[in-house]
Amino acid sequence: SFVSPSEVKKVVDFLKEQGRPTYLEEIVKGAEEKENEEEMASHDRLYEEAKELVLRRGIASTSLLQRRLSIGYNRAARIMDELEREGVVGPARGSKARQIIIRGEK
Repeated sequence: SFVSPSEVKKVVDFLKEQGRPTYLEEIVKGAEEKENEEEMASHDRLYEEAKELVLRRGIASTSLLQRRLSIGYNRAARIMDELEREGVVGPARGSKARQIIIRGEK
């Protein structure tokens, strides 16, 4: 049902009069900030899954990681950098997929 702006204001004003709010820190911090903290970890928890993915598919790109792991660009790029440091994939080649240096065991 429709609630008018004036009715919403009345409810909000009533709730404000009931006492001081108690905030949940993870909500105040924001979901994005929480995700950024996870992304900053030296070894991303999705690293092994990403490694298996690129070895299985035979190609490696940041956009592949974004799509298949449902993550944002920054996190996917950090994982790709880690894969390069570990010698799994070669360096970036512009918009082309990266070369796989080590092959998955079959």
